[in-house]
Amino acid sequence: MLLVDAVETEDGDAALNQWLLRRGHQPAEAAAVIERMRKNWHRISQERLTRLLEQAGFRIKEPFFMAFGYLGILAEKA
Repeated sequence: MLLVDAVETEDGDAALNQWLLRRGHQPAEAAAVIERMRKNWHRISQERLTRLLEQAGFRIKEPFFMAFGYLGILAEKA
């Protein structure tokens, strides 16, 4: 199974904020995007995601992508 999901970030979304600013967003716009994500998305930690997949009978083979709070992982049924 390939899964890409939003997860909590160690940097508190600082990297995403910098990326948005470099793409021409005003600071208030960038802050609003991040605030909507924090308010409307239920992001869990990578560790919690791993535990949930293991409880569902999956084994994490490897992460294949991580950027701006998105994690892509390859998992297989155990």
